[in-house]
Amino acid sequence: MAKPLRKSFSTEELEQIYHRLEDQGMAVQDFGIRIDRDGNWFHQGGLMQRTALVRMLAGLMLRLADGSYWLVNPGERGRIEVEDAPFIATTALINGDGADQTIDFVTNTEEQVPLDAEHPLRVEEGANADEPRPYIRLRGRLDARIGRQAFYDMVEHAEERDGVFGVMSYGQFFPLAGDADNEGA
Repeated sequence: MAKPLRKSFSTEELEQIYHRLEDQGMAVQDFGIRIDRDGNWFHQGGLMQRTALVRMLAGLMLRLADGSYWLVNPGERGRIEVEDAPFIATTALINGDGADQTIDFVTNTEEQVPLDAEHPLRVEEGANADEPRPYIRLRGRLDARIGRQAFYDMVEHAEERDGVFGVMSYGQFFPLAGDADNEGA
């Protein structure tokens, strides 16, 4: 009897698979997949509308140190195009307040991620200085851009500490502007 396919791999496992396929000289596939800046997935120009398929593919995504994005499984690997971040945090789940506050984000692929030391906030300056571009680390080198409504919901719970405007989450303070390499304090 054949083993059932695993639903997902860890980032470390995906990197090992990627390098094993590379070492074996396995050809790079052209999957024809592009993710636009709004988190919409396209295959050969057509919008992918099956949420379950997008979620499955998201679990096979890897971003290498050079910034390239790949879909990797034990038998093949292929580069994909990502315009900004591959995921969008669409919802902020905020509980408690002050030092006890917790913030979790839900992405467009229904993945829930806590804003904590392992999943830090990064805020970049947008083309217009009044429009920050906030991101949260999901796993490995993969980020989700925090959508406008989720960001505004988070900002409603911000506070000022030592002249810095930010939010508390899981015992960490995360500045909301200025430091693009913020790792929480």
